[in-house]
Amino acid sequence: MLIFVIAFNLSLTVLNLYVAYRLWRWRQYLIRATLTLERLEGYCDRILNPAPELIFKGRSGSHRLRQFHLQLGQCLAQLNLIRGLVGIGVRFRPRPQKSR
Repeated sequence: MLIFVIAFNLSLTVLNLYVAYRLWRWRQYLIRATLTLERLEGYCDRILNPAPELIFKGRSGSHRLRQFHLQLGQCLAQLNLIRGLVGIGVRFRPRPQKSR
């Protein structure tokens, strides 16, 4: 009976050591995962932190570009009108008389 108790205690000890080892390994894995996620969060924060300012700058830049494009379209319409008027004037101008 004493041998059975000693053997049972040894087997419980070995089982507890195995469970403790697995828990220790699991803890190490979680520590590495935590450090990796914290590092990734730092990278993302560094990259995405200036994003709202850049988005605002892009929005104002595209607004200025739209305004410039609108002005350019108006200037182009005026130039086409002037070109058309000049073309009409060239067609109806009196031709010089040829002297013989």
